[in-house]
Amino acid sequence: MAEIDFDLTPESDEMTMAELLEKYPQADEFEMVIPFFDDAITDEQAQIIYGDIADVKRNDSRQLYERIPEEQRDKLPDFDTLYALITEECIRFRKENAKKIEENDGFASFCDEFNRGNTKFTSPGHLWHIYNNVDFMQTCIFKSQRLKGKPSHPLGCEIENNAVLKDALIFIKVTYTWHCTTSSAPAKLFRFRLTDGAKAWLLTHADDYDIARDGFEDLALYKGRKLLFSSCTHEHIHSD
Repeated sequence: MAEIDFDLTPESDEMTMAELLEKYPQADEFEMVIPFFDDAITDEQAQIIYGDIADVKRNDSRQLYERIPEEQRDKLPDFDTLYALITEECIRFRKENAKKIEENDGFASFCDEFNRGNTKFTSPGHLWHIYNNVDFMQTCIFKSQRLKGKPSHPLGCEIENNAVLKDALIFIKVTYTWHCTTSSAPAKLFRFRLTDGAKAWLLTHADDYDIARDGFEDLALYKGRKLLFSSCTHEHIHSD
């Protein structure tokens, strides 16, 4: 994941694409996403998905664990042990309720069991979020298993006829997590070099919302791994 260093700035909503690129002259790469609706994924792509969501949710859970007051944390196992036990508990719950979860498109609402006091760990309340993270990760794994198969077209078919973007392309992947959000609906994440040609292509758009004309959303600007600007255009939120 990228190193994130930004603050909410509503003024970015009023910036044109030209003003945005002028504000970040150090940017050398950018990302955009396209919702992933109607195709299959390979085993290799599924493994990338699992790795991405596992890293994000584990890291988030570790931060949550470290925020638990020390006197309460001392009554719990160390983080790695706790996370492993909750994961085992979640997987067991999903197996026991497989039919219902199948009918519910993979959603188990396992964290509700924490609210009911039916889980191995019932306090402190911070643990609800860790149970929720583990549950969310397992939901994404379930949905990805359903998507596995033979893709009907290349992963980057959306830019097949765009020589500028094809030349600037670094990678494409299917993921549930990208610079501005984590979602239970997968997306194709495109990472590009900010070449002169790619910059010129971006400048054909009035602003970051306007990339929707070409099917994209959620523009991000980077300097290497450092995230400079992040737009969650499908939610009308900007950060930099």
